[in-house]
Amino acid sequence: MLDDEVVFRVANATDPALEVLVALWSGAPDRAASLLKPLFDGDPTSLRLQTLAADVIRDRGDTSTAIKILEKLVDTHEYKPGEEVAVWHLGEALFVAGDYPHAAARFRRALDLRLATGADASSVNDSRMALNRALDLIPWPLTHTRTWGWGVAFLNEPVDGEIPEVDDESPVITSPLGLCIRVRNASDVNWQADGHGADEQGPALVTIYVDHPSRFARPQRAVVIDTMLETPSKSLRLDDAEGEILLPAPGVRTRVVVSHHDDEWNQPDEVWIDLYSAS
Repeated sequence: MLDDEVVFRVANATDPALEVLVALWSGAPDRAASLLKPLFDGDPTSLRLQTLAADVIRDRGDTSTAIKILEKLVDTHEYKPGEEVAVWHLGEALFVAGDYPHAAARFRRALDLRLATGADASSVNDSRMALNRALDLIPWPLTHTRTWGWGVAFLNEPVDGEIPEVDDESPVITSPLGLCIRVRNASDVNWQADGHGADEQGPALVTIYVDHPSRFARPQRAVVIDTMLETPSKSLRLDDAEGEILLPAPGVRTRVVVSHHDDEWNQPDEVWIDLYSAS
């Protein structure tokens, strides 16, 4: 939404997509689509115009299609010029979809890229505000279900975090800034009801439950580790080689309690992570 359209127009007077932006941010995506079409037809490979086209699709109500388009653009531009643009727009689409953990991870990436490239203060501030807003809106407790292709989940500080060496014999490996949690590998066979009275084969799913209890209560399950992590950014990244989400940490030092049903089994399909302030 535009706070002051006059000021915005003056500041962006030479932008060929100015009218598209004004229409989008004024809540008129159909008008934005009409204005964008001749620009896009003239330069269909433009990353900026492709992201604006995804924004139009998003604001017309098809958020899932917009996310898919932007995910492809992020993959295409990863570690290349333009990644920050694609990542930022993907974060916005995920935010609109209510997927705040994934949105926060994208806003964090956009912020890091903007800081690394010396972006202007306004862009950096926008990234910080969007990141903090997404983190604030993450619901607790959080349930995160997905496949883990490597059979490990990394929980670490997103700015200076460390990824410990994987140890096949240990359910959790630690470092001062991160954890490596062994989980069931997606390559394992998982038989699931297909909804028609039969079973079908699929990749093994793992559910990770994350919570911010207000005070410490020892879990009724088997505790596999109770440790401290340094979290100066007041956030934690949960990921493997893909599918990163970002979670708020309760302080600059965080007590992390990881539990599951059997502390001798290092490939569980359910894991509980409780985060406590240790600041």
